Amino acid sequence: MVRFLYFIFFAFLLVNVNFSNAQETSKEFNSKPDSVFSFTPAPGSEAQKFLKSIGLKEGYNPPENNNGSTIYVSIGEGSATANNNSQAIHDARYNAYQRALLNAKAKYVQFLGSEIITSAENIIKENTMPEPEQIVEKAVKKSAGDSSEFEKIKKLINLKLDQALKKEGYDKDSPKEKKQEVIKKVLASNEFKSTTKIASRAALAGFQTFTTFEQSKAGDKVSITVVGIWSDKLNQLANGIKEKNLANIPTGTPQKPIIEQIPNKPEVLIGTFGAKMYVNEKGDREVVAFGHASPLKENRQDLLNNACTQAEIKAKQAITFFVNENVYYQSELSERDISQDLKVNGQDQYTSFQGKNFEETIKSIGQLSDVSFEVVDTKVIPPNPVFAASDCIRIVKWSPSGEKARTAIKNQTGQDNTDKNFTGNSQEMKPRQGAAGSKDF
Repeated sequence: MVRFLYFIFFAFLLVNVNFSNAQETSKEFNSKPDSVFSFTPAPGSEAQKFLKSIGLKEGYNPPENNNGSTIYVSIGEGSATANNNSQAIHDARYNAYQRALLNAKAKYVQFLGSEIITSAENIIKENTMPEPEQIVEKAVKKSAGDSSEFEKIKKLINLKLDQALKKEGYDKDSPKEKKQEVIKKVLASNEFKSTTKIASRAALAGFQTFTTFEQSKAGDKVSITVVGIWSDKLNQLANGIKEKNLANIPTGTPQKPIIEQIPNKPEVLIGTFGAKMYVNEKGDREVVAFGHASPLKENRQDLLNNACTQAEIKAKQAITFFVNENVYYQSELSERDISQDLKVNGQDQYTSFQGKNFEETIKSIGQLSDVSFEVVDTKVIPPNPVFAASDCIRIVKWSPSGEKARTAIKNQTGQDNTDKNFTGNSQEMKPRQGAAGSKDF
């Protein structure tokens, strides 16, 4: 009985020691991975914070959460191709904005519906068969024996093999190293192939830039994030402009005059791009667009005038896209993951590679006819420690009052005969947010 108790006691001690060691091992194992992994800011993280602060989220926002208005929000990223010391930096920045906006639109178009074709396959091969000439030699020898006919047939077969190998790039008279490259034999291979194609297309009316975020580090290129937004009210506004039916445009809560809503601080205005909806002091909805362009050279008034004209064209383009556009999206991703066991010069070798081919196309086509725009203001921001070139910003708008005035003048002058059925910087740039349009969606 005493021996039995001793046995139980020692067994208990052994279990405790093992359990304690297991706990220590578990703690040590679990603590190591946590010390090497961390998060960095994801693309669009600042935009996500902004949306959260105003009670929206990326994607579909139902009417019951937004005073009866259906809203869709998407975020797009784009980067400038020129550095901040380039004379064309503001053209590059505007193009970066356009890239970001197209990426935001692509998300919305895919939300409306996509066609996806995808495939995946894994191919495993093993080949330990002897070389073809060895098989042929054995077969001929078996049928012809050791007679002189064997040598004749063997020469004929070798000649045919030489001709076939030459077509594959192998020449028996080539240097030894060259021949070895051609006659590598794959003993075993494992290949995974995957291809996915996505295509979407949709007509958009009322998709606008709500706000933008811009940042870059010293010596790096500008990165721009666009928060794009579509709502039923924006859609009604766009359709009203396109159809020349002002009665169908919903009114909003009266705000300050548009000129007072436009940002007047250079650091905000320089980061404000594209078309946005504003509500004026009468409650009418207007579309205001901000175009940017750099002069070809500094200190030339004629070239600055040209830049401002180009900025105006970009602003009108933005309003056209807001009112009536078709967006086409297509992407294809192909991936291959291959491993091979080779026999090279009698030696076994192992090789592997992973490769991919990715192509994405986003195309937008806009059209707007018989419409009038007004230039609200023109601002020029001279070269500074962040950007080496001047930026001409031209602000253009479409408004119901301007449309009515245009129609009245055309009627008075007898010109209303339009076919209505025609359809490197030296200083780090602080992250900044561009101006946002009205929140009365």
